[in-house]
Amino acid sequence: MAGHRNRLENNLIENNGDKGDAAGIRVRGETRGLVFRNNIIRDTRAPEARKQAVGIRIEEQAGEVILEDNEIEARTKVEDQRKSRP
Repeated sequence: MAGHRNRLENNLIENNGDKGDAAGIRVRGETRGLVFRNNIIRDTRAPEARKQAVGIRIEEQAGEVILEDNEIEARTKVEDQRKSRP
């Protein structure tokens, strides 16, 4: 029931979150085989209103995630919580 083997390419992802720190993309559960390529991830709100602190957050149970040629504007570009990376 997870989103295995999906590709997200050539997208604009911006201004996520309205309370607390948010991620532009969040990979949860045991999802695997993902590809993120040629995306722009950013927060265009005024600096004091920005909530999208992480570009891509990969949670600890996630499997393989391929990141290629993404343009990420965030305090933390990629937050990889996996203990061992596939």
